Formats: sequence, C-alpha cells, structure tokens
Amino acid sequence: MCDFKSIVGLFQSCLVPRRRRTTTTLKLDQISITEILQGLKNGHFSSEELVRTYIKRIEQVNLIVHAVSEVNRNAIEIAREKDEERSRGSARGSLHGVPILIKNLFFTTDGLKTTFGCTGFLEAIPSIEATTVIKLREEGAIILGIANGSQWANNRCTPGWSAVGGQCLGIYFKDQHPKGSSSGSAVGTALGLCAAALGSETSGSVILPAQRSAIVGIKPTVGMTSRYGMYLASDSQDTVGVLARSVKDAALILTVIADMQKSLSHFSTNPHSLSILSDIISYTITTPAEEASTRGYAFLESCLQAGKSYSHNSDEYINSKAEREYMGRQISKLLDKFECDMILLPTCVAVEPADVGGNPVVSVPMGYYPAGTEVTIQNGMVDFGPGIPVAVSFIGKRWDDEKLIVAANAYENATLWREKGKMLVECNVELSIAIPI
Repeated sequence: MCDFKSIVGLFQSCLVPRRRRTTTTLKLDQISITEILQGLKNGHFSSEELVRTYIKRIEQVNLIVHAVSEVNRNAIEIAREKDEERSRGSARGSLHGVPILIKNLFFTTDGLKTTFGCTGFLEAIPSIEATTVIKLREEGAIILGIANGSQWANNRCTPGWSAVGGQCLGIYFKDQHPKGSSSGSAVGTALGLCAAALGSETSGSVILPAQRSAIVGIKPTVGMTSRYGMYLASDSQDTVGVLARSVKDAALILTVIADMQKSLSHFSTNPHSLSILSDIISYTITTPAEEASTRGYAFLESCLQAGKSYSHNSDEYINSKAEREYMGRQISKLLDKFECDMILLPTCVAVEPADVGGNPVVSVPMGYYPAGTEVTIQNGMVDFGPGIPVAVSFIGKRWDDEKLIVAANAYENATLWREKGKMLVECNVELSIAIPI
C-alpha cells in the first residue's frame, strides 16, 4: 500500500528553495574597478557582457565627443577568453577581464592602429608592443581600443584634435575645450566608455584633461613607468600616466604598469616611409586630411630649422637640461626647507614646475566654475564657463608618488567633488544585472 505521507516527504526533501533575485543597473560612469572585479568574480556579469555594453556606449556618444578613434575588433572574443579563463580558475591577475583604453601613442601588435593621430600611419604595422600594454595584458586587462588624442602629442597643434579621430570635446559645457593631449583618455573614462585609460604627459597632457573631465590623473615620476614602445615628444620629460574615476583605481593601474626602467623605428611596415621630420612635414603639407593650414603645423618647419642650428651638444640644449634638473632639485629643497611632504596647487598652474622637474603629480577634482562665470574661448572651444570642472594637484619629490596618492585619496574621499558635477553629455546605455538576495 502506498504511503502518501512518505511520498510527500520524499518529494519535499528533493525541493531546493529558489533564491530570490533583484535586478539592478550599473552606472558605468561611476563604477570602480574594484566593483567591476567583484562583479566578475561573483558572476553577476561577464567580461563579454561588459565589453559589449562599453561598445554600445561608445557607439551612442562617440560621434559627439570623438573620444575613441578605434575599437578593438577582437575585444569581444578576448573578453570571452577571459571569461573562460576565470571559469577554469585561471584568472591572470589584478585586472582580469577589465576593459582599458590606451592613448594613440602606444604600439600594439594585435592589429590596433598606432597612428599618433596622423593618417600617414593608418596602414603602418608595429613590430613591437609597448611595455605598459604588455603589463596590462599580463594582468588580464582587455585593450578595448584606442583613445583619440592630440596629434603628435599636442605638439603645437589644436588640443584634442587629430586627423584620425577628429576633434575631441569636453562633456560639461557645449563645445568645451578638453585640454590635451590625453583628451580622449580623459573624456572616455569620465563618460564610462572604459574602466580606465592610459595617457602620457610631456607638459600637462594627463593632469589637464583629467581636470576638465572631473576625474583623477596620475603623472608619475619620470622613469617610474617604461616608455618603450610609445611615441616620445620629449625624451627628458615624457612619462606614461593614468586616467581613472578615482585615486584608488588610478593607483591600481599604476601599480601594474610601474617599471623602473624610440618610436618610429618600431613599425614592421611603414607605407608612407615616414621616419624623419622632413618626411612628416612633406606628408602633412601635401595630405588634405591633415588640415595643415588650419591646425598649427607651421611650427614643423621651424622645428626642422632649429634642429639644424641646435644639436644635443649645443650650449642652449645643455643649459636647458641643466635648468630642468635644477627645477627638480628646487622642489625637493623647498619641501625640505619648510618640512613639508608636498605642494598643493590648482592643476591649471601645476604643470610647468612638476613636468620640467620630472616630479610626480596627482590631480583630483576640486569643484566647478560657478554660475555667472564669463565664458572664454581658446582654440575655437569653450575654455572657461559655468559648470566646467577645476582640480587640485598634489606635487611631491621625485619617487614620492606613494605619499601623494595617499594624500590625494584622503582628499577625494573627504570631498567627493566628482559626484557633484553635471555632465552635459550623457549616455543611457547601462549594464543591467540580476543579483541573488
């Protein structure tokens, strides 16, 4: 005879309670790298879903801001590989599955176009990959694409403009000046088109765009990051920098790429044979897409003439290098004299002393120009105006980067200025996820 109660009891014992789930939306212009990594680890979303969402965001707003000059055509496939590695317990490192943009000055060997913004290099194929890019890949990062930036690293051309990527624009005022040359890296990070981005700085090219996009920019001590495999505007001042939405995120990226330690020769093919300055001048003047007559490239000819007059052994060059070294020493002496750890300056005036001296700088949002601010124009774009962000820079002695990061992080957490601004450009493509509760 069938024992009905026994059957019911057996049936109930086999039931597994269903976990309730709640749906939430991730704001990709606010989410931190730590939150991305936690979401990936917990299976709330995949790297593939994240990359697809970033690409949709780029497609929605890039024709307005011109922050990204190229999306990696293999990004989705790479993201899928990262998901498979994670599922096998083989996550590579601290950035596994995190999508990063890189400035248009870094060589890669995965088919991305390293052009420096110049159309003459659209078909050139690099023979090496930048050390910083290799380090990102080794830690599992996904190179999502190339960020637009000032052509030739802002060497006297229109800031934020390149013949390849067009004119990058800021996001807090109509036709806002983005500052340069890491313009696209800053705007793309602020808009949530990536988790973070690599930039580079000769003179303000990381911290100034970071300021105008209300994000964090770290320009480390010159020599802390390898420059192998990137275009150099200045052998003595250039350094790789990081742009992120928080000090913590920027510090995480810097930790990955830090490496105590030439450019056009690193192409395996170079269809237009551009290798010396006279080649570049000829190509720029004769190629309409380069807009030579309107983009300030008359300086190239003067550079060529100056190169003939002033060698690396000239008194002028030697004196200039001595002045640069003197500036770095003076910052250290000033801090020692007054028993201080760092100097705080508005980012807009922090550029020259730190860049000339090779000192580290961390720029953090400090507020916004108030209503009624007079609108001023530079390079045909709005440089100052209501609601445009301002920032404070922490400057320290060479190799005191960690002290600056700790102080900048404390200031950021105490003020939270980034949360108080209003972006004019907005993106409504977000990542919706279901989380068990």
